[in-house]
Amino acid sequence: MKNAGKNFTVGQVKAALEAIQPTISTPQIAMLRAHYRHRILSMQKIAVLGGYKEYRAGNLQYGSLCRRIADELGFVHPSKTYTIATGWKNDSQGHFQWRMDDAVVTALRQLRWFPRNGNGAGLSVTTSAEAPVQPAPKRKTHKLRIVVWNCRMAFSKKKELLYKLRPDIAVLPECSKDAAMACIREGYSAKWWGENKHKGLAVLAATPWALRCGRHLI
Repeated sequence: MKNAGKNFTVGQVKAALEAIQPTISTPQIAMLRAHYRHRILSMQKIAVLGGYKEYRAGNLQYGSLCRRIADELGFVHPSKTYTIATGWKNDSQGHFQWRMDDAVVTALRQLRWFPRNGNGAGLSVTTSAEAPVQPAPKRKTHKLRIVVWNCRMAFSKKKELLYKLRPDIAVLPECSKDAAMACIREGYSAKWWGENKHKGLAVLAATPWALRCGRHLI
């Protein structure tokens, strides 16, 4: 699959990673290491390998890491994980998988953050015992951005305009089923309802949000 809209050089990725290194937490490092070494993983497995028992917590933290990388690269896309990886086929359990992009793999290898044989500096993370005591930061609140847009059966031609709005949730009347489902490959959670496959209601959710149908939905 082509990395639509992504043309980062290895040098750009390395610079972005080095810029955010001081802000990366130990669990985020563990998840990034697992993804780097396995190359193709579902978010469920990435979360477990990062030490999270609950998928949503790991997904939120990995999305936060990818968002900081995206900010350094100046990359705008509602799915934060899409910054460093591309959607892949589901695993044996039916979980959507992410394939880490070649430029990111090469950048991490050149940075020698995760040497396999133990040689090289590797990436060090300051533990809480080593870090100076700091006052607890104020909790940041996130405003959920919801965009409703009637794309008039032309979403596939207009989706880049939607991406620029950076919605967390997008509600799209008159959207074709194929166009909505294609967004899953770019890291969205997507649902579609309708009797005409060319004209229905699509709802997209960007990482770390996920869609789940209630039993009262028609």
